[in-house]
Amino acid sequence: MLFSPLLKYKKGIIVGIVTILLILLISSTYQNRIEIDYMDDFFSAITMPVQDVFSSANNRIYDVIIFLVNIRDLSEENRALQEKLTEYENMKLEKRELLEENNRLRQLLDFEARTDYDMIPARVTGRDPNTWNQMVLIDKGEEDGISKDMPVVTDDGLVGRIISTNRSSSQVLLLLDPGSALSSLVQETRVSGITEGRGDNTGLLQMINLPKDEEWSEDDVIITSGQGPIFPKGLKIGHIVETEEESLGFTKRVIVDPAVDFHKLEEVFVIKE
Repeated sequence: MLFSPLLKYKKGIIVGIVTILLILLISSTYQNRIEIDYMDDFFSAITMPVQDVFSSANNRIYDVIIFLVNIRDLSEENRALQEKLTEYENMKLEKRELLEENNRLRQLLDFEARTDYDMIPARVTGRDPNTWNQMVLIDKGEEDGISKDMPVVTDDGLVGRIISTNRSSSQVLLLLDPGSALSSLVQETRVSGITEGRGDNTGLLQMINLPKDEEWSEDDVIITSGQGPIFPKGLKIGHIVETEEESLGFTKRVIVDPAVDFHKLEEVFVIKE
């Protein structure tokens, strides 16, 4: 029979055929794998720079976000610290103001204890300064026993007099005003004259109608003479800083630096009697 030898080697032939098919399949798979790897490398080479760009951009965006967050946190922290610093500075100013006010009140109380006058303490609450009219407003009035023409003083000296009142406040005409003329004398020589405001912005007074042949020294003290119905005798007005001749040449006048610093008036006393 023709196929008898083939049947005899049937199993070997089948094994051979299967082996050949496996070799062909493996070869095809390997070739496809090479092609796939080649394509992967190709696409990787193309996309890698793009990925690097996006990765770098993402990193930069992240860094910017972190930077902005840090800036916001620092800004909030700075604002909180600034608020605390402002609060601390306000506390320091308030403490200093209280200490200064306490010192002023102590001086005023000491002055009140050293005088025999019946006085009413008051605070300066307003001002109306100009060249010809120097006034301040105080927080005491008719209901406190204050009336027109009462003298106003501090522990340094004479301030002026009351020129108008209402129920709870009063106006004080300062010595700086030309309309505040009053009888006065030089404490050292006992020479009398009239002291008045100069009507300028120098903050000085002048004592007029003094004898031409009279001599004075700088720092001689000017006080109220007590002549007149308003000011008691002996209130300090200021001290002499300069001597001048009157325009006609028959009398002299002296320039007086007031004892009171009118720019710093805060508390005063009104003399009742």
